[in-house]
Amino acid sequence: MSRFLLLVSVLFIASCVSHPPYVAPADGPTAQLSFSQDYAQVLFYPDGTCQKAQQLGTERTIKVAAGKRAFLSVAFSNQAAYSHCKAYVSFEPATNQVYLVEYHEPDGSHCSVSVKRIGPDGSNAGQDPSRQAFKC
Repeated sequence: MSRFLLLVSVLFIASCVSHPPYVAPADGPTAQLSFSQDYAQVLFYPDGTCQKAQQLGTERTIKVAAGKRAFLSVAFSNQAAYSHCKAYVSFEPATNQVYLVEYHEPDGSHCSVSVKRIGPDGSNAGQDPSRQAFKC
């Protein structure tokens, strides 16, 4: 069993390095996207079809295109517990808004991602209403 988990971990880590880096929009309206914690892998899917994924590096805050749906997946890995989970989410960021992406694994059996809009005073303005799940 231990060898199997090691193999799964190696394959998971190998998949994390096979995508080109995320490229922020060079022009047009943008929104800010922040991540609440470090993740094993964050992938952006520019066209929403799970093709040509772009991998986020070590950045915790990035710019994303506003006014069009953003598709992303967040993977978390706990090597000590031999577990990992990947959750998918899409939402439509609004111009000049700030969003917080949070990973949730409430009972250890499943995971999810929330996208919350942050108000001008830094307060949590609640779950973004345009948030939708999607799957690759």
